[in-house]
Amino acid sequence: MLKSVLNTAKSYVGTQQGDAKHKDLIKKYNAVKPLPVGYPMKITDDWCAAFVTVVGDLAQASKYIGRECGVQRFIAIFKNKGIWRGLAKPIAGDIVVFDWQKNGWADHIGFVEAVNGNKITTIEGNTSKQVARRTYAWNDWRVDGYARPKYPSATQTSKKPVHEVAKEVIQGKWGNGNNRTAQLTKAGYNARTIQKEVNAILKEKGNRKLNEIVAKEVIQGKWGNGPERKKRLTEAGYNYSIIQKIVNGMV
Repeated sequence: MLKSVLNTAKSYVGTQQGDAKHKDLIKKYNAVKPLPVGYPMKITDDWCAAFVTVVGDLAQASKYIGRECGVQRFIAIFKNKGIWRGLAKPIAGDIVVFDWQKNGWADHIGFVEAVNGNKITTIEGNTSKQVARRTYAWNDWRVDGYARPKYPSATQTSKKPVHEVAKEVIQGKWGNGNNRTAQLTKAGYNARTIQKEVNAILKEKGNRKLNEIVAKEVIQGKWGNGPERKKRLTEAGYNYSIIQKIVNGMV
């Protein structure tokens, strides 16, 4: 699960405040039930804590991290979970909290991606209005402390993050229709949650259609024939072999 959390955080690197991926992140945060402190976030709000919350949700790790839009309240959650370590040397996967003004009120948060000697590399949301990596001394004067979520070990869970499963759905690896729903449910995933993430990915990529829809269009002759079909499907970002396999199963 630790790997899933960091991979999910990495997938957001480069996201800019106000772009499609940032807007989707805020939408995902506002879909959290119950909504932390009952506050629906706006696109213009500070969003470092929301980033941590959404990454945790997508990586199926929210029960170990918590959910918040306020950094200081996140510390209270960490203490309640027994994972707040204060200013102790971190390891990859820890959550770092900053107090820029050193006034006793934490105001920034992110993930520790790596530790090299006395240096840490972080992945932070809302750092210069984007998701980016930053490097600090682990005991930098601005660091308020670290939390170490009690993630289950790799032998305790093999579930992939929602974003990764959604990409596999788009690739046709989970079947179609009711069969897909059954397979996802059997594997312990919420099919509706996965579908929402599929829709978000397709929207971000320019409204690409699901493989089975494209397969039906192939049967209807909308993608041409032979080499022309293969060329058009490939240029549109589809896996020709997977589409053809679905077509063969439909005819």
